[in-house]
Amino acid sequence: MTRHAALAALLLVTACGGHSGSAEPAKSPAREKSPPTRAEPAAAPDLPMPPGTEVSFARELELVEQVRELHASSPVRGLRIADEDLIAHLKGSFAREVPRHALEGTEEMLRLLGVVPLDFDYERTVLTLLKAQLAGLYDPRQNAMFVRDHLEGAELEATLYHELVHALQDQAYHLDDFSAWKEDNTDRASALSALAEGDATSAMYDGLFAVLAERTGTTRKTALDISNAEMLVGLDAAADVEGDDGVPPIVRRSLIAPYRDGLLFVQALRRKGGWPLVNAAFEEPPASTEQILHVERYFEREAPVDVPVLRPPGAGYEKLLSDVWGEQSVRLLFEESVPRSEAAVSASGWGGDRIAVFARKDERILTWNLTLDDEAAARRYLAALAGPSPVTSGHFCSKRGVLGPLLAAQSGRRVVLLAGPRGQSRQPADPCAEGLSWARAELAR
Repeated sequence: MTRHAALAALLLVTACGGHSGSAEPAKSPAREKSPPTRAEPAAAPDLPMPPGTEVSFARELELVEQVRELHASSPVRGLRIADEDLIAHLKGSFAREVPRHALEGTEEMLRLLGVVPLDFDYERTVLTLLKAQLAGLYDPRQNAMFVRDHLEGAELEATLYHELVHALQDQAYHLDDFSAWKEDNTDRASALSALAEGDATSAMYDGLFAVLAERTGTTRKTALDISNAEMLVGLDAAADVEGDDGVPPIVRRSLIAPYRDGLLFVQALRRKGGWPLVNAAFEEPPASTEQILHVERYFEREAPVDVPVLRPPGAGYEKLLSDVWGEQSVRLLFEESVPRSEAAVSASGWGGDRIAVFARKDERILTWNLTLDDEAAARRYLAALAGPSPVTSGHFCSKRGVLGPLLAAQSGRRVVLLAGPRGQSRQPADPCAEGLSWARAELAR
């Protein structure tokens, strides 16, 4: 299976395809008008081209243009490279694209929520996972595709078709603009990543079916001839694997989620309006992962609620990072304790959120402000966040030793959560009392 190394994955990755429904197909911008002017990157200068053997992917690109119904505006440079050079290039990209404080802040959020060990290193963990699983990647900064030099056969074909779709996306819609890191942007970046990966995975199936039909003389199929359940078998197996590589399950699932959720989203678009409707989604991208997970909300353009950061109780705290996690990340969190289908139900009804982590000397503390669609959804969130802890009078508090308490309270369609502080030199006699007083005051605002 192909894994495109989208940077967004770090923060908390045939021509006669069927059309159905009555939507008016949008015009493909790659054919009907010039692409937008590429913005100059604000990051440090690009990495040099890694060492490797130059190869031509012109034949494969021609097939991908046909099945994806997008035209390439220029050739795509190809390089077969050694495993260590691919990972080194990816590591260099991380250093240039993702600020150190963003990685450290996200690590601290996951620690305080109790889903990773205290010595968790996000970058090292993701690179460990990608080193074992990454087959190739398209680099939008260099308009070049890098493929591991030992890939052959069906694995090579799948990698080429998937990554060449990313090249077409980049030439038409500029993927580096999509993936630029911004604070409070994980949910939107995850939605864009899901769109890109779902598109590339769906078109990859079309390419593989086209080659199979040519070789065997059989009827040519497309990804739309496969049921969603059949498509998800391999993705769900990859997400659920329990490896001995030390990768926390939530990180493994977060790298699979853009492919899984994005594929379902793109398949729904294709069934309604074919590839032109997928193209239209790049022009008017989904604003949240809620729109990815519930395609009807994308068509309705249901906008996320802008939720403010909550200051923690006590004085002297400095904010390290704030972010919007979105429904997809909430579902991944809930999957830590319940099956995926149950977690999806619990996470539904998301309206908006803002999670933040603060520091005071050696202390770290997290606040999370959630607005749900209605009171019933808020109660589901509270119950899912509580897990085995009892919920009484609209709140729960779990005393977690060195991590500090985990407390959440609900009123109406709002839920507020406090995790920590961890690293506190002296634990209070009742670690839940101050947090509960804070939560009630915030809910009363």
